Amino acid sequence: MSTTYTADYRYCRSMLPKVSRTFALVISILSGEKFKAILLAYLLCRIADTIEDHPELPADRKQELLALFLKSLREPVSVDPIRDAFEPYHTDGPDEELTWSVHRVLAVYQTLSDGIRVAMVPSIEEMIRGMGKFQTFQVKRDSITALRDVAELEEYCYYVAGTVGVLLTNLFVQFMPALDASRRQTMEQRAISFGIGLQLTNIIKDYNTDLQRGWCYLPLTVLSSHGLTPELLRDQPNHPAIHGVIEELRNLARKHLLNALDYTLAVPRMERQIRLFCLWPLHMANQTLAAIDRNCGLFTGGTVKITRQDVKRTIVRTSLDWFSNRRQLAYFHQHAYHSLIP
Repeated sequence: MSTTYTADYRYCRSMLPKVSRTFALVISILSGEKFKAILLAYLLCRIADTIEDHPELPADRKQELLALFLKSLREPVSVDPIRDAFEPYHTDGPDEELTWSVHRVLAVYQTLSDGIRVAMVPSIEEMIRGMGKFQTFQVKRDSITALRDVAELEEYCYYVAGTVGVLLTNLFVQFMPALDASRRQTMEQRAISFGIGLQLTNIIKDYNTDLQRGWCYLPLTVLSSHGLTPELLRDQPNHPAIHGVIEELRNLARKHLLNALDYTLAVPRMERQIRLFCLWPLHMANQTLAAIDRNCGLFTGGTVKITRQDVKRTIVRTSLDWFSNRRQLAYFHQHAYHSLIP
């Protein structure tokens, strides 16, 4: 490999913990081509998301840049327009820097096998299409942008995370050529649900932060059924009615995480790296849901998260018995939660 490739690949690796410490932890269990492919897939999704979400770019300009970005995944083209668009912002944060350096990420992406690249593109395209489409779905209430109902919430989660579940499954299949039809079917059927479950968990634990920045991912229909509005919840984060809202959404997230558990246990036992890659975020999400009780910081304007000790315990325990479906089931159900409703 050339010196330039080595420098670009090193750059990609160095950017990952800057844009997501959590994903950097999870991907650390992978090695070789699996690591490289999933690293590139994540960074490419992050670039697409940064273009779509950037507040200073007009909608038509975003569409042009995203179309060029998608074209660059299929054939070598100049991405200078993307670099030019992010030149004024590349020092604003790691996401902007990464997007400004899209040419370096694409240089490494082009070294992947044809099969790996073909497995990536449809999901990234679906994600981009959905993010653009989704802008028209939202309801604007004063200074807060909200989702209408649970169906729209799950659709949003599909576009931002379910598509990633499909993308990763397509990559896993590439690295497990001996995967039997039954296991593959289970994984493909539950891939979207896996992504949705993780995203719902993030939405629940971060709803206060989102409200303060003008977004409400807790559906309006669920809020109104409990006598709440986004504005009221923003101003009164400890309103007693919020317990019922979170209970409803937590049950929905748990349902999807159970599908994620089925997905993970369908990964053959000899595939240690892929199993752990799935087990770590699954157990951490499940434990986050279990950590929500009536006295946690979530209901006083903060968030909820598991401790570093919990993370370490999960990594150690799963690293010892990743092969045992029975033990993984028991560990998952060990973190059942109690109702928030008295």
